[in-house]
Amino acid sequence: MGETDSTHRRTEGLRKELAELEKQLASLKAALPVHSLSPAMFQQLDDLEYQIKQKRAALEQENPQSDPPSNE
Repeated sequence: MGETDSTHRRTEGLRKELAELEKQLASLKAALPVHSLSPAMFQQLDDLEYQIKQKRAALEQENPQSDPPSNE
């Protein structure tokens, strides 16, 4: 029973972290200038996308039977 609670807390924590990262990514994309993207902005985008991918993979390991989160 304790293991299930622990797994549930980890899963919820991962979901919250994933939601926050996706929010940051959306904000960054909305703020991108149409022209002249700096290398720092590209790096920040790459970093956020990598972190999101890692969190999704961790969630999949915690709950392999659940559907992956939407990318919309």
